[in-house]
Amino acid sequence: MKKNFKNLLKNLLGRKSRKVKKAKVYNRKNNLRKKSINHGKHSKKLRWDRIIVLLCIIGLIISFISLHNENNNKKNTITYYNNQTEELNNELDNTKTKLEETTNQLNDTNTKLTETTNQLNDANTKITELEGTIENLNSEITELKKKTSTTSRGGTISRNTATPSTENDGTYIAFEATGYCPCAKCCDVQTGITASGTRATAGRTVAMSKNYAFGTNIEIKGMGTYVVEDRGGAIQGNRIDIYFDSHQEALNFGRRTVYLKVLN
Repeated sequence: MKKNFKNLLKNLLGRKSRKVKKAKVYNRKNNLRKKSINHGKHSKKLRWDRIIVLLCIIGLIISFISLHNENNNKKNTITYYNNQTEELNNELDNTKTKLEETTNQLNDTNTKLTETTNQLNDANTKITELEGTIENLNSEITELKKKTSTTSRGGTISRNTATPSTENDGTYIAFEATGYCPCAKCCDVQTGITASGTRATAGRTVAMSKNYAFGTNIEIKGMGTYVVEDRGGAIQGNRIDIYFDSHQEALNFGRRTVYLKVLN
């Protein structure tokens, strides 16, 4: 009986101790499980926090890179516009320089044009003066022609002018000689008949004043012997009019000084 009781006690005590052990083990495991669960939850929370922090850092880096690229782009844009502005300023300076050169050239051209205009005005003034001088000379020439025209038998012919000499060359006397012909310019009546009634003949007939009678023979130095056969209204004093067959010959002879002497 005692043995059975002891065994029973042992069994009861043993069972109880095993139960207690089992309970302690269970409690320990349960605590460990709770700790692991809590640790797992805490670990997951830490991982999400880290992920969020990393995402924030990545976002900041991306933003910084974007801002840096944007700043670089702005700097490049500013540099580009600065270069363009500098080029435009250089072109503007070149244009201003060319404009100044063109203005100077225009001023020089205007100055030359003014000088040329003044020269033209001076030339026109001189031309006007010369025209007036020419007109006066023509008037004087016309008057001289009128004064030096020789009238023979009522006709007139213009002569080339020359200053007559009144000096004597020995027995020769200086005469102012002109030429005439039987044309309408030289004679009023184109009959070829002289005032003395003879037919005018080149190389023989001359017209002299009434101081020399018709038929008077004269010798013109260097030209030969002539006969006084004609008269003329302008033939006065030491004047002689020599007959030629054509008007051109009379004009070619012109007006000159000859030396003559009376032969009879």
